[in-house]
Amino acid sequence: MNTTTTNIPKAATRDSLIPSEQNGLTREQIASFEENGFLHVPGVIAPEEVAILQNDAAKITEIAANDQITNPDYFYTRNPHTSKMTLYRVGYMQAKTEAFLHLLGHPRILRIAEALQGRNVLCGGGFSMVTKAKGWGAAIPWHVDPALCKVRNGINIGIYLDDADESNGMLWVVPGSHVNKGYDLQELIEQHGFRLPQAIPVPTKAGDLVIHSEDVLHGSPVTHSDKPRRVVYFGARTIEEQLARGMDFAWHRAMFRVVTRAIQRRATAAVGKGETPFELNPTYPECRVSVQPDDFIELRVTGG
Repeated sequence: MNTTTTNIPKAATRDSLIPSEQNGLTREQIASFEENGFLHVPGVIAPEEVAILQNDAAKITEIAANDQITNPDYFYTRNPHTSKMTLYRVGYMQAKTEAFLHLLGHPRILRIAEALQGRNVLCGGGFSMVTKAKGWGAAIPWHVDPALCKVRNGINIGIYLDDADESNGMLWVVPGSHVNKGYDLQELIEQHGFRLPQAIPVPTKAGDLVIHSEDVLHGSPVTHSDKPRRVVYFGARTIEEQLARGMDFAWHRAMFRVVTRAIQRRATAAVGKGETPFELNPTYPECRVSVQPDDFIELRVTGG
């Protein structure tokens, strides 16, 4: 794929990023995210949709757990107690089942992304499910996402399919660490283990969202619970950021076609009944797409 860069506009100002009131986020929530680097938004996904997603997720993880899949969309790590390879991530969930494609087109989630990243937000990157298996769930060590952003830091949106608490590996974050970076992470871990100073837990219910900045410290401990913990993540960066990273307009159009197809399919599904679909309207004409219902759309767009 051609990754020729284009002239990159300056980053948008904060006022221009806040959309009109469209049930995305309040100004108070946006301010909290900017200050802390994360935001917990309860009850975004309706229980009926959560149940459908849980069922689809269970089918995917059951197949992958019983027989290690060599497809690169499936990621495993070794359980040190049994030496068994244990599933911990599944990529490109929008291409796995129709329910997850519908989730990518959820209007409230897309409006939340727009509230934090502005009109030129590009969603859907890294649309993956991270799972902690029953009995032994792999730790996600303290880290910041390896984004190396050039214009504006991206965000990751975590959609919780299960309740998450201390027993099954809820997320922990260090609020403000996205701006206060005068720390030596390895030294902190050596001194304190997983319980870093100023770290706080983020317990959630199924259907909640937790959004975090790509450069906030976050992680979750190893678990031994009989309760699963499945979270679907997708990234949201600005067009300006992706252009600065070398992704050309053809790549942007391919990504926008995926999200457009997700919005279209959701609008005709039972889970989308009564919703007002999200409208993609980037300021760049080169990124605008037209997708007909019968068009073939490649749902697995790599890069970015």
